[in-house]
Amino acid sequence: MKKKCRAKAMVELFGSLLVGVIILTMAIAYAPALAELSNYNPQGLQATTLEQILVLPDEEIDLATAILILSKEWDASLNIKESLEEINKMALEVRVLIDTEDDPERIVALINHYLFENKSYAYVDYPSRSGFSVLEQKALPQVIKNKKGDCVGLSLIYLALTERLKLPFYGVAAPGHLFVRYDNGEKKINIETTDKGKEYEDSYYEKEYELSPTNRKYNFYLRNLSKKETVGAFLTNLGIAYYDKGMYDEAIVQHKKAIEMNPNNSDAYINLGVVYADKGMYDEAMVELTTAIEIHPNSPEAYTNLGVIYKRKGMYDDAVTMHRKAIEIKSDFAQAYYNLGIAYYDKGMYDEAIVEFVAAIEINSDFAEAHRYLGIVDDAVVEHRKAMMYDEAIVQYKKAISINPEDDLSHYNLGRIYHDKGMYDEAIVEFVTAIEINSDFAEAHFILGETYYRKGEYSSAIEYYNRAMELGSSVDPTLLELLEQYKEK
Repeated sequence: MKKKCRAKAMVELFGSLLVGVIILTMAIAYAPALAELSNYNPQGLQATTLEQILVLPDEEIDLATAILILSKEWDASLNIKESLEEINKMALEVRVLIDTEDDPERIVALINHYLFENKSYAYVDYPSRSGFSVLEQKALPQVIKNKKGDCVGLSLIYLALTERLKLPFYGVAAPGHLFVRYDNGEKKINIETTDKGKEYEDSYYEKEYELSPTNRKYNFYLRNLSKKETVGAFLTNLGIAYYDKGMYDEAIVQHKKAIEMNPNNSDAYINLGVVYADKGMYDEAMVELTTAIEIHPNSPEAYTNLGVIYKRKGMYDDAVTMHRKAIEIKSDFAQAYYNLGIAYYDKGMYDEAIVEFVAAIEINSDFAEAHRYLGIVDDAVVEHRKAMMYDEAIVQYKKAISINPEDDLSHYNLGRIYHDKGMYDEAIVEFVTAIEINSDFAEAHFILGETYYRKGEYSSAIEYYNRAMELGSSVDPTLLELLEQYKEK
């Protein structure tokens, strides 16, 4: 059950100076509640900026405060005071449930039951373009208010509670994913917050996220993250939020901060590469995506994004290779099939494009872009085949005329093809020839009048339209009146 954490962003940025004032006021306001958690008093509770947090030793960082500061920078309307009060209240309620003699399994079970059953926190992953922002599912104030979150949001509320109880819980990252781990040095328990805290072994994450000891570096993924590293993982999501709002420069800043804090997080390099690509900075984008692949050689997202850049640079064969590599790694990756279809479409390989768009839709029937491009490529195939048929028809009609130059129908049909292809001068030659052979050929007179009309030669158009009517064809009188007016001008 793979849970990726993605959505869209539409919220308001606010100044950092005001943020600092609000956070400082808030820190004073919730001090009474913390008095009941007297053994928990890290320096990070007094921090008001990310810079103040980053200089602290990890044990002095309050993860909840750090995430709230970043959330407040993004959306000044978030109620930080209420969020911290609720976190502290929940921590006190959990503390009552846990006995000092409880074993790790019982501690985890009690917290899981409290958070996911008693408090009814639930996993949700809003689809792209749903109207919800990326941070709607991740920022602690929103997660607490809605009692819903994605893998990041639920893991952060879990860690915010357990850090206040000084319990050994850690954030753990997989590509595009975050979960929680209990680790007291003797016992490790993975906690999948998107599945009500169910335990999954490391082998599950290795398989689901294309990770294994032999093809990746183990210095970031699937190990216990420090609090600073967990903050860095959140910064990656903040960068996505800025990107989705079209604030590319701000997104770059956040992704670079995330990379500085977690230099082996391939997600941050991928996201930075995507931003560079959309700014048209393809060389810079390729550097970031190549770095992501060096860190995580089995990253389908890195390969398919690299393929998109190759396609934009007109390097279609390289693009196809990258998308195929992504599909080889992850056979149910609908986006990679779609991207491969686009590359084939741009190469004019319409039949191959159709195969890939259909594959994408079979994986994700709600893939709107794939449906749209399947319609576009179907139209292109029709036009392409029509053009090929026209060219072949021209060859055959010319062959017929060479055998029988007096074949008025072959001249007429050849003229029709030239007319449909916009080759009006060539069409006129054939229609005139057909009429010379058969002066009573009404259809030839009519289409010759239309051809002259399209060329703007209105006197000739009127002449042949009138002759067509004499021979029994129907011509719109309004058109003739209009042509008379054009002729006079």
